[in-house]
Amino acid sequence: METRSPWRAAIDFVLIAALIAGANALLDRSDPGWVALNPTPFLLAPILVGLRYGFSAGFISGVASVAGVMAARAALLGEGPDAMFQAHRIYVLALPIFGGLTGHLAGIIRANLTNAVVARDQLRAANAALRADLAAGRESQQQLQSELALSGIALASLDDDLRRLFGKGAGDPLPGALDLLAARCGIQGAALFLRWESGVWERRHALGSGSDLPADLRAGDLEILDRAGEARETVALPDLGAEASGEVIAAIPWREPGGAVIAMLLVTDLDFFSANWETLARAEIIGQWVAARLTNGGGVIDEADFRPLVAFAVQSAKRHRLPSTVLRVEAPHANGELTEAVVRDLHATASAARIDAAHNRYAILLPLEGKRDAERLAAALEQRLQAGSLAPKTIPINRDASEAAVWKELED
Repeated sequence: METRSPWRAAIDFVLIAALIAGANALLDRSDPGWVALNPTPFLLAPILVGLRYGFSAGFISGVASVAGVMAARAALLGEGPDAMFQAHRIYVLALPIFGGLTGHLAGIIRANLTNAVVARDQLRAANAALRADLAAGRESQQQLQSELALSGIALASLDDDLRRLFGKGAGDPLPGALDLLAARCGIQGAALFLRWESGVWERRHALGSGSDLPADLRAGDLEILDRAGEARETVALPDLGAEASGEVIAAIPWREPGGAVIAMLLVTDLDFFSANWETLARAEIIGQWVAARLTNGGGVIDEADFRPLVAFAVQSAKRHRLPSTVLRVEAPHANGELTEAVVRDLHATASAARIDAAHNRYAILLPLEGKRDAERLAAALEQRLQAGSLAPKTIPINRDASEAAVWKELED
């Protein structure tokens, strides 16, 4: 590979050859060209030029060196070119061959080095791109994990779970609720207590080691139970103090939307990876939705009982990222028919209330469901009534919603 100026090659050759010739004249004038030495120092000129400038420059420098030596020997010794070639054939051939060969090898080395540099730069660029992709992937992973945590992915299908608990022919929902807590929260041992008017807590259902708890508990029998009942919020064993111990590690009250505690879940055993406050919060929200369904019974209820349900749905959306939807429908000329249609088409977890008698307007709460579910329900109601449009309006309950804003939408 010859990429340098030929003039610079010629100048370098002249300088090197002049230095060698000068040394030859000073040290041994009787042997112009140092043909008797093996290897001759005159090889340096074609070799060095070939190394720097490539095959052609090295070969030409070798030929020029031989021509210069022949001229010097003819002038100083009277030895003609033919005589020199016959006497020093290897010398004459070696200079151009070594110059060209050295230049060729140097060209190959330089080409390989250039290719290596190009490959290195490409690898560096690819490595930088991979690092950027890796950083972007890690950032995306962190964002995804954050979004999944914030979106309540562990409760993503809670609406289906509740429907199974309260669907037709499902029977007593409380044992199913304990199984749901085991599946969703990693609770391996627990007992569900219901409180009688006398203040006695009766164990109704148990899971795992929860069956070892007493059948009845009274005030003062279990501090963690008393504390949770008074505070109406979850109390865990660490809340009782550093020295606290006992077989119950958490007491989770099941509150109806109005705030009254109707049941108490005493947790005795948790999966190792579920022993955290997030698990207890999930168990609490599941219990509250079960309690809401137990106390209100679903279907068409009074507005006074409906309002706490809406407030609880707003709270669930804000605290646990569990969205719900309210559907508003009205049919001024189909009073009884609309009520009957609503009762028939509501599924197990939905509740409805007539909020405006003059316009025969109903609000229907679809817990943990979205706009499409509300639209399907509206379409089903319109098809059943066959009385034209019910002016359906869907109101999302998400983490940005407020109870006042929901009711404003319902009443407009």
